[in-house]
Amino acid sequence: MRALIALTLGEPFGEHLAPTRAAHAALELIGSPLTVKGELIAWEGVAEARALAGITDVELYAQPGDLVRPHDQSGHKIGLVVAAGATAADASAALDAATALIRPVIRPTEEDSVNSPRPAVRRNASPYLYGGEAAAVAQVLESGQYGHSDVTEKFEREVAAYLDVPEVVAVESGTAALHMALLAAGIGNGDEVVVPSLTFAASVQAIVAVGARPRFAEIDPDTLCVTGASVLEALTPDTRAVMPVLYGGRAVDLTDVAPVLAGRGITVVEDAAQAFGSWHGDRKVGAFGASGTLTCFSFGPIKNLTCGQGGAVVPRTAQEAETIRLLRMLGIRQSQADRIRSTTYSVDTFGLRYPLSALNAAIGLTQLARFEEIEAKRPHLWRTYRDALAGIDGVALVDVDVERSVPFNCVVRVPNRDPVFADLQSRGIGAGVHYPPNHLQAAFAPWHRPLPVTEQTAEEIMSLPFHPAMTEQDVGAVVDALRKAVAP
Repeated sequence: MRALIALTLGEPFGEHLAPTRAAHAALELIGSPLTVKGELIAWEGVAEARALAGITDVELYAQPGDLVRPHDQSGHKIGLVVAAGATAADASAALDAATALIRPVIRPTEEDSVNSPRPAVRRNASPYLYGGEAAAVAQVLESGQYGHSDVTEKFEREVAAYLDVPEVVAVESGTAALHMALLAAGIGNGDEVVVPSLTFAASVQAIVAVGARPRFAEIDPDTLCVTGASVLEALTPDTRAVMPVLYGGRAVDLTDVAPVLAGRGITVVEDAAQAFGSWHGDRKVGAFGASGTLTCFSFGPIKNLTCGQGGAVVPRTAQEAETIRLLRMLGIRQSQADRIRSTTYSVDTFGLRYPLSALNAAIGLTQLARFEEIEAKRPHLWRTYRDALAGIDGVALVDVDVERSVPFNCVVRVPNRDPVFADLQSRGIGAGVHYPPNHLQAAFAPWHRPLPVTEQTAEEIMSLPFHPAMTEQDVGAVVDALRKAVAP
């Protein structure tokens, strides 16, 4: 029997919508029910949704010019999507794809305009799904193999092919990737690792986890990244690694200091959590293993490519790849398939349990197949912000080198940031701050040293809402609110 699922746009999930697991999954993927009362200006993505395989009907109950409002007891709704498939998973996948495309553009009424802006701008960042992820996960669930499997290994091969590198080792998170890379590079007790203070705490925690000491480095306030000069200034006789953080997706060029680092036996371990898809010169970030760089990616919920949760290390050599594979699976050399066919197995070295599950890898494979869309959407969104922000006094945009990056965020510097941040939050704009400096955190107090540029910059930076579900109109709404917030 063909499964048939209908999803009412703008209406919360109800019993009359056949409360199946697939319908519920589709509901989650549409985003959220209407929260804004206002005039419907236009529909976006309807023609594209109707053209998708499996979509049998898209009905629009509201037309441009109509007043629309959140669902209430009157049963108000603005449209309906119907999908059919051979299985519930097929129908759900079609719905996922369609509802990801369709969105109403609403101009809030005056009483809602302050606290109820366009829904997309409420979140500073958000996962972006293409529509096939639920079906891919369902297929793995049906297989019964949820841990590391051939699905994980296929994901590794396809990421390696995308980066044009020999091997990639997938792990459960970006933090795990950093931990594994440092261990594989031989970093441990008594060693120092140069790292910017302005990064997510995960970068520093990975250093501490291997018994090393973070040596905090200054940043360039225009890029929020370390420079060759700031790295050299931070080196000590105990430095054994440098961890540049590719903030916002921007590649960090340490070519000018590479001879010094190599001469002192210092390994470069790139924290490229935010930079999947970006370029460094004529090669992708991650493709410099032959030059001695270990690169680590994150595939967390809001990253350029998401596995739901995941990460990867790009090793420098085949031997290093084997070391990381042993480390991620408790030091056990035999694969799960081999262990099933044997009465024993061997634990050859220290290891942890850091594998990427097949469930997460299935999401990543679906994402990677359509990654060219993100490669277009994120730079376009960043350029839209750049153009809209031009001319606003007191607001400086942090440069991500957009022509060579897949931007992860959009960050501005604003003097007297805190009241501006509070004003945007009061207007329903999902502003954020990334990140509070680590050298000022209690956990890392033993390694504190004065970093005046970092400290001043950290008091000014603010992340604007930035995710692929946003439109040019969403950017306009954020910038209009920012312009009002910074006005004298």
